[in-house]
Amino acid sequence: MKVLATLTASALLAAICTPSWAVYKCAGAAGKVTFQDAPCVQALPSADAARPAASQPVSQPPSEADEAAANRKRADDIDEAIRLHRPMVGMTLSQLTDAMGQATGVHSTEVEGVSRQQLIYERVSGTWYVYPFDGVVKSVHHQPPAR
Repeated sequence: MKVLATLTASALLAAICTPSWAVYKCAGAAGKVTFQDAPCVQALPSADAARPAASQPVSQPPSEADEAAANRKRADDIDEAIRLHRPMVGMTLSQLTDAMGQATGVHSTEVEGVSRQQLIYERVSGTWYVYPFDGVVKSVHHQPPAR
């Protein structure tokens, strides 16, 4: 029984002490990429070779089709906000007027030569505080009515 306990403890210790294997992404001749368990051997180390391949995020720039689809969705979202009479970040001031009408109040401040506005829209559903900058809504806050 003591031998079995010793063997079990030894096996667990060996499993714990086993190193984790890294995978290195190496660029070879003519730009060919290979993956290996040893660090890359090359004249000048690259940033990709110094990092294990598993930790490198795979990202691609959005395609023109992806950007067009995102722009269509954003335009649809703004059209829906106008239909529902709600402000939305990203609206132009013209779209905001289409959605909300004229503001019931305006607070203006100037800090270090930069003018900022808070547009206030009082509605039955509560008060909307809208913060435009450079002709575009940058922030929106809704305060529900007091009960």
